Amino acid sequence: MPRGVRKPIDEQIALLDQEIADRNEKKSAVVAQIKELKSKKQKLLDKKQQDDLSKVADLLASQGISAEEAIAKLSGNTESA
Repeated sequence: MPRGVRKPIDEQIALLDQEIADRNEKKSAVVAQIKELKSKKQKLLDKKQQDDLSKVADLLASQGISAEEAIAKLSGNTESA
């Protein structure tokens, strides 16, 4: 003897469609959150890079080295005058 009454197929399909729609909504929300987190991370990485570049510029200035001279030394290009 069956324990419960089975729902009609149309009702089962409607329930599955609703479950799919609910999960798609949740998925969209999670994707949006991930996008926002990646954006925040990129902003922090950009700021860190700017801070690092500023430190390098300050160090070069304190040593009396221009950016062009540093680039030439680091890339191995030596110009003869």
